[in-house]
Amino acid sequence: MKNNNQELNQLTKDSLKTALMQLLAENSVEEIKVTSLTKRAGVSRMAYYRNYPSITALYHELYDDYFRQFFQSNLKYLIDNQQQTFWVALFEFIFEHQKAAKILLSTKENPHFLDYLNQVFCNPIEHITDRYLIRGVVGNVFNVLTEWVQNEFDLTPSEIAPLCVNLTENIKIESQPFTTIQKYGE
Repeated sequence: MKNNNQELNQLTKDSLKTALMQLLAENSVEEIKVTSLTKRAGVSRMAYYRNYPSITALYHELYDDYFRQFFQSNLKYLIDNQQQTFWVALFEFIFEHQKAAKILLSTKENPHFLDYLNQVFCNPIEHITDRYLIRGVVGNVFNVLTEWVQNEFDLTPSEIAPLCVNLTENIKIESQPFTTIQKYGE
C-alpha cells in the first residue's frame, strides 16, 4: 500500500503529464517552459524538480507510460514471434489512443519521438551490427507510424500491420533483441 508521500508524488507526476500533453497540443517541447508547465499542472516548481530533472525526462516518461501500457499485454507476441498479431495489436493500441498519438507523433515532435525510440531500443544493444539493424527497423516503423497518424489513420490496423511484418520478418538479430523492452512487460 502506498503511503501519503507516494500518492502525492504520483498525483504530481500525473498532473505534470496531463499538463505536458495539453501544452504539446499547442507548442513544441522546446517552447514549453517549466513555469508554464507547473502553472498548468497546478504544482510548485519544487514539486516538479523533486520528480524530474528536465522537461525531456518528463517527456520520456510520458512515452514510457504508453509503451509500458502496450507491452504489458503484447510483449508475448513479439517474444513468441507472432509478428502479425504483435503489429495489429500495436496499431490497434495507437488507434485507441488517437488523441495522444496525434500529439506525440505530430510533425513537430517527430525528432523527439525518433530520438526516444533510438535511445530505448537501439542504444542499449552492444552488438554493433544488431544496433544498426534495430536502428533500421526503428526508422522504418517510425516512418510508417508517423505517416499513418499524419494521414488521419487512413488504413485500419489490420491493413497497415502487414507492412511492418514485411519490414521486419527477415531481420536476424544475434544478440537478445528484447532485453531493452523487457522493462515494459513487467
